[in-house]
Amino acid sequence: WGGVEAHVSHDGGVSFDIVNTWGSYYEDPVNRLHADMMGFDVIPDGEDEVWYIHTDGGVYTSHDGLRTVKNISQNGLRVSQYYTTHTSRRNPEHVAAGSQDQGYQVTAGVEQTQDVWNFNQIMSGDYAHLTSSNGNHDYVYSVYPGVILIHVGEDKPMLYWADLPPGENYAWLPPIVADPKNKKAFFFPATQLYRYKEAGEGYWEWELWSEHDFDPTDSGEYISALTFSPLDENRGYLVTNWGRLMWSDDRGVTWNESNDVGPEGQWLYGAALHASETDIDTVTVGGSGYGNPPVYRSEDGGQNWKPFHRGLPDTLVYCITEAPDGSGVLFAGTETSAYRRDPGSPWVDITSNEAPVTIYWSVETLYHTNAVRFGTYGRGIWDYELDPDNTNCYPVEDGDGDGFDCDTDCDDTDPSVYPGADEACDGIEVSCDPTDLNEDDLDGDGFMVCAGDCDDDDPSRSPGATEIECNGIDEDCSGEDLCNQGCGCMTSTTPPASWVLLAGGLLMHLRRRRVALDLDDHQRQP
Repeated sequence: WGGVEAHVSHDGGVSFDIVNTWGSYYEDPVNRLHADMMGFDVIPDGEDEVWYIHTDGGVYTSHDGLRTVKNISQNGLRVSQYYTTHTSRRNPEHVAAGSQDQGYQVTAGVEQTQDVWNFNQIMSGDYAHLTSSNGNHDYVYSVYPGVILIHVGEDKPMLYWADLPPGENYAWLPPIVADPKNKKAFFFPATQLYRYKEAGEGYWEWELWSEHDFDPTDSGEYISALTFSPLDENRGYLVTNWGRLMWSDDRGVTWNESNDVGPEGQWLYGAALHASETDIDTVTVGGSGYGNPPVYRSEDGGQNWKPFHRGLPDTLVYCITEAPDGSGVLFAGTETSAYRRDPGSPWVDITSNEAPVTIYWSVETLYHTNAVRFGTYGRGIWDYELDPDNTNCYPVEDGDGDGFDCDTDCDDTDPSVYPGADEACDGIEVSCDPTDLNEDDLDGDGFMVCAGDCDDDDPSRSPGATEIECNGIDEDCSGEDLCNQGCGCMTSTTPPASWVLLAGGLLMHLRRRRVALDLDDHQRQP
């Protein structure tokens, strides 16, 4: 039987032993059970049987009646209870994730062999609110109840710890925020606002950043969410767990209280707060929708707020972000579903019959593609793509995987078409160079310059054309006229005036045709 720990009897229930104490897990996560038993399954295997022990920290197996156990949930995890994700802008294949009891997980160094990615658990525990100043994995900060975890290194992460300020009130998983001006520093929101900075290798020290008291009535109030505008690092916004909203114009040193009150935050995780990517004065907040709207929005820099929940049920909003394409489309993760809101439209449920019905704890913008990434509770990590068929171009998206982003690739759905590709003489443009007329058949005679057409403006001149004797013109593109074969050429060294004018007119005509070529759509204009 199981509770916090697993108990087993090998004498018919006369006596029971603990498989291992919950604290011993941390000494040996591979061979010691994690705390909190969720169930047991026993499967016959020939003359033996296999036990599966389900814990808050994953699934274990035993082949000897729980005398020894083995953790099978440290590699290849796909259904963890994820609180948060963080995808590196420098290398999108590097994803870090914080989970409930299945620890801090990364993809760095893990071979990916299929569409659903594998993660490695590199630290046990509960981790949330992953944040970095530049979007990379040079320095990633997250929280564990009671301490701060610091991930240093894009390719080979090193982990360090920092203590929390003593005597403070804060959420169970405090919503820390990386300093947008310094990748080696972060802000810690509590009853007061603190800032940590690296004071030596592996060591971080804190200072009181703001003298503002966010709990003036000693009622247990603390900062529930904090963010800075991506358009001005000095503009800050926050909301307390009681829903009080504030803004700052000096990077969070002093704060002004808004005229309105917003939603309360969730006791464990805090609230959701997102500053617009396109308008410094627009900010959106989300939280508890039980008894009041779950989302509010300010368009005057945080001074006044209005409900912004049309289309949402009475639910709890955990996270909010914005599409990376500048469209102003918002996304929210809630207690039961994921939602999208286009400008001028209500919120709509986007899970349909594809994404799970569960808690959507976190959402992040994927800057390498036009998508957002949700972390869910017990159902893994899910991406929502705004343009899955790559019909539009997001500036850093490489839809066909040929190494060229769609803003330079003339066909981002075909990996054989890209700038500088080797051209075959087949009339198909693959090098994305519309000025290269070698691949065009401008005169429509069925021959291109690369196929030997010596005059692609004159359909009467092409390989195999009939030669007209003694006219001084190479019709068949062989390099000589029949007059060169002794058929009686004209002997005058000065052509008649009409010929000179015709030649001049022809050259002018050729120039006009070249100039009139529309390089954007390869169509010849009149």
